[in-house]
Amino acid sequence: CNFRKLKLPWEGDVVNVLIPCGRDVFVAGTEKGNLFCFSLVKNRVLGVIQSHEWISSLAHFGNSIWSAGADRSVRCYDIESGRLTAKYFGDPALEKYSDLGIVIEPTFRPDCFIFNCGELNFRMVNFRTRKVMANFDLSTELLKNPFFSSLSKYGAALTIGTHRQLD
Repeated sequence: CNFRKLKLPWEGDVVNVLIPCGRDVFVAGTEKGNLFCFSLVKNRVLGVIQSHEWISSLAHFGNSIWSAGADRSVRCYDIESGRLTAKYFGDPALEKYSDLGIVIEPTFRPDCFIFNCGELNFRMVNFRTRKVMANFDLSTELLKNPFFSSLSKYGAALTIGTHRQLD
């Protein structure tokens, strides 16, 4: 077993998230907004893409890296050129997100992912075409359920998002 070690070239930068990109490469997203592509075989950084601060989530598909950060946007970069190829904005208000911020997750469809974009709102995006396939507002869907019918739209979102211990 060969030992590999990545030391970030910038002092004070911290890795927030790691994802594999093939068999021997991974991408690290940092607090300062750097995306480091690292080869385990070559034991070196292959490239750096400057993204947005406080990367909270990453996804990889084909030749693209998707990242989410503190500005409440999801961005797509071409992994070889580092060029920005797509950008989607969520609600900018920090209080509408958990401590994790925006989280990118794959769906049952291998060519799509879903991400949270504020409160109980979600978007599904096609990795390949970069088109928004669907928007979901779970608070509206919850209001259709008789259990939640007496709650306002914002009351439903706050009730579900808040866990309080009752005395």
